[in-house]
Amino acid sequence: MKKKNFLERSSGVFAPLLFMLFDYFGIVLTEFLSFTIRDTVDFWNQVNYIYPNHYIFGWVPFLFLIFLGHSRSYRQMKPVLETMRDIFSSVFYGWIASIIIIYFMQAGQQTSRLFIILFGILSLLNVCIIRYAVLKFLKLKNIFCEPVIIIGAGLTAECLIKFSQEDLGYRYKIVGLIDDHPISKILPQQFPILGGFSEARKIIRREKVQTVIIAAPGISKELLQDLITDIQPKVKNISFVPDLIGTPMASVDASILFSEKILMLNLRNNLSRRYNRVFKRIFDLVATIFGGILISPIILIIALTYFFSSKSRHARKKISLLQISNYGAECERNVGKIFVGKS
Repeated sequence: MKKKNFLERSSGVFAPLLFMLFDYFGIVLTEFLSFTIRDTVDFWNQVNYIYPNHYIFGWVPFLFLIFLGHSRSYRQMKPVLETMRDIFSSVFYGWIASIIIIYFMQAGQQTSRLFIILFGILSLLNVCIIRYAVLKFLKLKNIFCEPVIIIGAGLTAECLIKFSQEDLGYRYKIVGLIDDHPISKILPQQFPILGGFSEARKIIRREKVQTVIIAAPGISKELLQDLITDIQPKVKNISFVPDLIGTPMASVDASILFSEKILMLNLRNNLSRRYNRVFKRIFDLVATIFGGILISPIILIIALTYFFSSKSRHARKKISLLQISNYGAECERNVGKIFVGKS
């Protein structure tokens, strides 16, 4: 067993603190950027809107951190797209809450509506961009990686490991695999096979990992239950891949029926709801308008280039036709002279 370094042992503590620190920095930076842009754009009013420091450095960032923490974007590793979606909704709710607290705590008289709009837009952009950059850095440098043991060494485990290595939301350090009969030919060459299913509890206790992923959807229900029951007292997090490969899982909620020990998955058709269709239509229109504005300079350059090039080609064609007509007239005169001379 390899001894864990300090970063691996403290990843569950320092990684959330690092995310919170950069989120706090992003919100405070957004406030100052919004003030600066507002004062620059609305210069003719000559009014400076300034919050007290306990709003700028205290209440407003604190509200955002509460919503971001509630979405479990600090502790739970999940796909980066899901993380960005949770951050987007958390920042949106934090923006609404900050507006309420600003207006109800006697700061509304010092607030500009333009500042509120800029703050909402820039906070969404800044927090998402900063979080993405931090995740990218941690992934590249292998910092705050979480040791994990994967139970299963088949094709499902191959797909799981490949996705976790490519996605920024996961920072797993795979200690090894547990399987009785590994199907994959690639994984045993990359990671050690620590033992079989019956030795799972002893291996996990020996390696002292706190996260286990069961990626063996082909095993029987009884064996899966025995594995979970056996290793659950020894770890903090257990994830398992159910036998649902190929099922559309984009909008799925899980419901647990405790008395019957049943896990029920609920699939939603979001576009069946009218407000979702309206929201999607608005989003499509806004994206189309802004996309058209962004690419309009390129289209203008292409159009001007084509216009001037076609104009020059037309001018060259006129010159060529004029030369041909001149050549024709000169030939007629020469032929006329020849016939007159013979006569």
